[in-house]
Amino acid sequence: MLGCFAGVVFAASSTPPAKQVLGEWRGTSTCADRKKYASCHDESVIYNFAPSTASAEAVTLTAEKIVNGERDTMGVMEFTYDSAHRTWNSEFRNERVHALWTFTIRDTVMSGMLLDLPSKAVIRKVRVTRR
Repeated sequence: MLGCFAGVVFAASSTPPAKQVLGEWRGTSTCADRKKYASCHDESVIYNFAPSTASAEAVTLTAEKIVNGERDTMGVMEFTYDSAHRTWNSEFRNERVHALWTFTIRDTVMSGMLLDLPSKAVIRKVRVTRR
């Protein structure tokens, strides 16, 4: 899944409410369709969001999964806020996939998904809570 975290930033609008996303989040990232995405595995994840050094309107996610009780870094991505949809988004491409991560925050729960582009088929579902 490492290749999935190298990418470009999805367009955003308005000033982002960065305080709502900054910090550590823990939970699960689960496969939505194992028949279609056979190499997908459910994961326990830790997401750390920090202010971006590249843009004042973005945040940087360092994503880790827990493997054998140890943190395994999957990658780093830039997310921007879409005020019209109230979501944090990051679009990326690699040799295998073109996809969009999108997250919504309600109180201390962040939920979201990884969508295949352009079909918008759901690849993964995420539910994490702030720590």
